[in-house]
Amino acid sequence: MQSYILTAIRTVIPRPEDQKILTPYSFPRYVILPCVAQLFMAYLSQRPNTRVARILFFPISLLTFLNLACGARLDGPEYAVYNIIKTYTALVGMAKAIDFMAFYEENQKITTHPTSNGHVYENPKKPNQDSSGNPQSMFPLALRDACHAASSFRGMGYRYGEGIHIPKDKRPMQRGPFLLATFRQLLSTFFALDMMDSLYKLFPIFQNPAGTSIYVNHLPEPKRTIVTLTITFSTGYVIRELFLVVYLSCTIVGVLLFNNPPSTWPPFFDAPFHSDSLHYYWAKGWHQLLRRTFVVCGGRPGMWVCKKLRIPKGVGLVLGTFAVCAVCHELPFYTLGGGLDWRTPAFFFLAGCVVVGERAWRKVTGYMVRGPIGRVWVFFFAMTVGQLISDSFHKRGLGGSVIVPIIISPTRRLIFPFIRDCIEKWEPGWASWVRDFISDIK
Repeated sequence: MQSYILTAIRTVIPRPEDQKILTPYSFPRYVILPCVAQLFMAYLSQRPNTRVARILFFPISLLTFLNLACGARLDGPEYAVYNIIKTYTALVGMAKAIDFMAFYEENQKITTHPTSNGHVYENPKKPNQDSSGNPQSMFPLALRDACHAASSFRGMGYRYGEGIHIPKDKRPMQRGPFLLATFRQLLSTFFALDMMDSLYKLFPIFQNPAGTSIYVNHLPEPKRTIVTLTITFSTGYVIRELFLVVYLSCTIVGVLLFNNPPSTWPPFFDAPFHSDSLHYYWAKGWHQLLRRTFVVCGGRPGMWVCKKLRIPKGVGLVLGTFAVCAVCHELPFYTLGGGLDWRTPAFFFLAGCVVVGERAWRKVTGYMVRGPIGRVWVFFFAMTVGQLISDSFHKRGLGGSVIVPIIISPTRRLIFPFIRDCIEKWEPGWASWVRDFISDIK
């Protein structure tokens, strides 16, 4: 009996070494099928009297996302970033399917949507126009509703998003100028990502797709510490820019093709590098795209557990949310064959404990963690405890994988060759020092 159960489990969740290679022929099965299943779940979530249908279709949607997460991957360790994004997206898709299945009322649209900073979003009022008076897109209303519900994570225009923090948008809200401003931001963000990724690849330690540690032990101090801190900071910066490139691209598609109101695509971040407390960093500064996902799958169960243990429910909400966050960040690396690493869950557990501790500090002393001291505190946590997750990611291939393909990399195709030609022509004195510094970091 156990062998049959194990065989059934391995059919859906194979070992990392048994995964199929994702090809154009298998793309519809592993990628398009989960998208179609999720769209149908989103469609049902917007229609009345669909509880039985949502419960019956939920296992199908769950299995398709499990198949995407564990069934196939791009061939080669150099594609680790894309495989991580694939698995991460699948895990979020499963959480979203749970949300659609279990919380019908909270996923319903509302006419006006007040947020924590006074912003008010209005849903389209006319069947042929959006809230700005623009004509709707050529796609059917049912498909637009399903796409909007499936792609809405912060809850703009839905009941579960009431009161959520939305960063202030400096872009114009007219459709044409908004698209132009977004496109300019996309170009600058892509260039910054490409530049940082290209600089990464100059160092020998990041030329190994299999991964290596951020701790270069043969370097003397303080050079070793400087390299470690620089890699830790730049890792967070690259992840931020990568998120922005994807989000801004989706913004242009949503506004241009589906004619979403510009107000439904607010800024992704709210100055995370200016955060003066870890509570602000995680609650407002860092992106809130998956806030609902982590709260539904981790925060609410954590509150239930703490209620049974007679612990303040707020503690369960925070620690449960960070627990699911840790799972979503760790499992993608496991599916690559890199095994499980305790440091990723440890980082998010410590982050959750610190957030709880900051709230306790405010209750005991009456003072909030903020101001210049708070900024130093956030930077200290990120540069010290952040080394746990940074080294864990890089040891399993993050730094050596392809982020921006060289064929579309302006830095490696234009800027670096130009700098190289200038150095070979004029031979400045600092060039040999830079060359020796880079070659030492291996």
